[in-house]
Amino acid sequence: MRWRSILIAIAIALLAVTGLQCFWLFRQYSTQHTRLRQQLDDAIAECDYGELLIRGRRIYHKQMTAEYTFGEQDKQREQLWRAIHTERKGDFVKKTTIEKYKLVKSDSAKDGKNKTLPLDTAKSHPFASIIKEMRRGLHQVMDTAAVPEAATFYNLLDTKMATYGLDGKMCVELWKDNRMITHIDGIDYSHNHAVEIGRLQWDVDDHTLGYRVFCVPLGGIVLSNMAGVIGMSAVVILLLLMVFWMLGRTIRELQTVDEMKSDFVNNMTHELKTPISVAYAANDALLHFGQSLSKEKQTEYLKIALQQLKKLGQLVEQILQMTMERRATLQLDMEQVDAVPIIGKLIEEYRLKADKPVTFRVVGADKHPTVYADAAQLQHVVSNLLDNALKYSGATVTISIGLQAGKITVADNGIGIAKEKQNYIFDKFYRVPQGNLHDVKGYGLGLYYVRNIMERMGGEVSVRSAVGRGTKFTLLFSQNNQ
Repeated sequence: MRWRSILIAIAIALLAVTGLQCFWLFRQYSTQHTRLRQQLDDAIAECDYGELLIRGRRIYHKQMTAEYTFGEQDKQREQLWRAIHTERKGDFVKKTTIEKYKLVKSDSAKDGKNKTLPLDTAKSHPFASIIKEMRRGLHQVMDTAAVPEAATFYNLLDTKMATYGLDGKMCVELWKDNRMITHIDGIDYSHNHAVEIGRLQWDVDDHTLGYRVFCVPLGGIVLSNMAGVIGMSAVVILLLLMVFWMLGRTIRELQTVDEMKSDFVNNMTHELKTPISVAYAANDALLHFGQSLSKEKQTEYLKIALQQLKKLGQLVEQILQMTMERRATLQLDMEQVDAVPIIGKLIEEYRLKADKPVTFRVVGADKHPTVYADAAQLQHVVSNLLDNALKYSGATVTISIGLQAGKITVADNGIGIAKEKQNYIFDKFYRVPQGNLHDVKGYGLGLYYVRNIMERMGGEVSVRSAVGRGTKFTLLFSQNNQ
């Protein structure tokens, strides 16, 4: 339950971090989308103003080269002067001069000189209403003299939009009332998925003129500009997923180890309790009833006690071996060892202690092959494999031992090991699940000891097994390079 709570807490934390990252990206997207939309509106207004100035210069030069009466020129210039030099505030009209609004002091200017006021339409601009009124007056004058030049407006806007990667990808339409007069398409403009991104309108002589600007949706442009941020966020989220996954995996492994340790303690307690109880009963009988027992009976009880104490000593010795092999101070006496005497001694030992009929077959003993190992540790390694072959088998068992130079195999015809369990049998405290059956005693340290000692000696151990067909362990030893 504790481990499950930790995993749930990790999952919640991961979802929270991912959610916050996605929320931050969404806020960034919304902010940049709004900013880009405002910049486009400002650019459209500035390009309209630029088109008016260019058109005005062309009309002026044309007027200077054409034949006009003095009265017509004076009237047109006076009309232009009034349109530019008039500021409206409600119903009150005040005469002023354009120079008053043309130059402003820049707070960020290092040289302290006057800077030209940007002609944008931001609501926060202090002179937005004045600029709008100036533009309206210019249109009143210029549009009566010549039709707005959509191509000029497009060229100006296309130059500005190059900053956002929209050059050549827009369409500008010039409308009068509810009718389109003309349109200019960029060389890369496509009508597919194009949307209106801006509109500018004004009234001239009871007519409504205006520009409409079309291009791809701004969302795609914003996402393209945020590609780096999105990529970094994705990398961060993937790293977090990897870290949390590794953390969850480690916790699951710790949970498994904790469960195996609990099983080990339970098995070890049972294993230690049995010989202690038997030896205690034998000694108790000798202590309280020794005078009335025959000498043969007393000898039998003493042998029982001695046998159980030896078993207890073997259990303790095996636990100590598990502890010693993990120490860096474990000294190995590595040499070329003749495996035949060691195998022969172990075969005689297990023939005597086996509680079932067992047949041993040894292949290659006549050649007396040698392996590069520690003789004492080699005996413990093979002993563990023979012990498992006896434990995990049926009513009878045949054990085959193969001897070659640098290689020893131990095979049996026992119950076998499922394929999905074979990757875990060398783990500490691991025992192949047998349901609720406890007829096979042990505590999951034998094969763990075999693997670690083989690695200490520079070799390796492998297993091949099939359920119902038996198991074969292969010990490969390193070569003596000295």
